[in-house]
Amino acid sequence: MRFSAHHSLLLSISSPDELRRWVGYFERGLSSSLPGTNVSHSALAHSVVELMETRGHSRGDAWWRALVQHVPGRSRDILTVARMYGVNL
Repeated sequence: MRFSAHHSLLLSISSPDELRRWVGYFERGLSSSLPGTNVSHSALAHSVVELMETRGHSRGDAWWRALVQHVPGRSRDILTVARMYGVNL
């Protein structure tokens, strides 16, 4: 459920280009782990969620704080998904 919520959130708050930039800003070199530009927005968001979960970023506050900083108007939605991972900001 939380994977799906995280995926849906990323789709709703970003374009593919924005999502790639955010991942690159979040951790230098991390965007090189993402699939090429020819994948769908959904496939890209899926890869980002997998990457964040695999590296443990979904369970820490830095990723969620970065999202809130980039999209402050959606902070309520971001914080709701963060809480699904046990993160309370």
